[in-house]
Amino acid sequence: MWGYVATGLIAFFSAAAGVLALLLWNSGALRFAEGRLAWALLLVPALIALLIHHVRRQKAARARLGTASNLEPLLPVPNPGRALLGRAALVCAAAFAVLALLGPRMGTKLETVQRKGVDLFLVVDVSKSMDADDLKPSRLRRAVMEIEGFLDGLEGNRVGLVAFAGDAFVQCPLTLDYAAVRIFLDVLDTSLIPVPGTDIGRALEKAVEGFGTREHKSKVIILFTDGEDHGGQAEAMAKKAADEGVVIYAIGIGSPEGSVIPMKDDRGQIREYKKDEEGRVVTSRLGEETLQKMALATGGKYYRSTSGNMELRRILEDVQKMEKKELGSAQMMRFEDRFQAALLPAFLLFALAAFLAMPWKKL
Repeated sequence: MWGYVATGLIAFFSAAAGVLALLLWNSGALRFAEGRLAWALLLVPALIALLIHHVRRQKAARARLGTASNLEPLLPVPNPGRALLGRAALVCAAAFAVLALLGPRMGTKLETVQRKGVDLFLVVDVSKSMDADDLKPSRLRRAVMEIEGFLDGLEGNRVGLVAFAGDAFVQCPLTLDYAAVRIFLDVLDTSLIPVPGTDIGRALEKAVEGFGTREHKSKVIILFTDGEDHGGQAEAMAKKAADEGVVIYAIGIGSPEGSVIPMKDDRGQIREYKKDEEGRVVTSRLGEETLQKMALATGGKYYRSTSGNMELRRILEDVQKMEKKELGSAQMMRFEDRFQAALLPAFLLFALAAFLAMPWKKL
């Protein structure tokens, strides 16, 4: 009799706990850190079905061997109440274990988080030569795609964006909001800056100014360009950047063989190809020498863009090894983990189920 009573009590309190969790979740007071694992709840009805199948097979096997009175001297005859209690404890233990697995959270607390990282400017060439398609779909689009992948692994570091052609502008100041950086990336175009030409020195100057700090550490510039420079101040500005503690990584976008430069109309259709003063079609080639010298002057590295984006992965590894500086603090609302409230009854019920499963004739 006691087995049936205990089974009823376990079922009642487990159901009450389930209903309470559902009500708290529906009101928003309860959250789950691992809600994606909700499919694990299906294990509970699967376990019930498995136990029912096991009981039926056990009864059928005993019926084939003989009556209960004939089997008692040979096999322990389970107490029905005790057996039911053991199965109920096992099912409820599994339910609580799954609930703990989902990571229930209830209640919040304010926590001050100190942010440390590296300040990094992405400096992107948007001159007309970046429309060349020796890298598909174009040099500029290739640079943008590489940067988007790079941002995915750059968590915790401030990022800014500088666009340049014949002049340079800070499109996005240093920020931890990568979504904002992506918005500015999406609007990069070779018509963005009306001043023709390519002035790498001016772009580096804008980036160095954008750091806005006297600290001589934790400052990185990643330059995306085909290497053409009409300003003539790139190497001198790189040395000045090195004096400010800036490390420059240069990514060559293009090929040594080069490509023609398409001139497009307002609808983005190619109407002709860029020509020089003598009317000959201009071929834009990757200029690596200047980029190599700039990177070397600051302790950085030069890479030619490849389809596997391995160069940016190597740069990311270098950035992660750099000395980090304080980027400020922020107060974050953190949810309190409450998985212990489900884990404890799961443990106790599993222990009870194991105890009741011991092969004793009488309890």
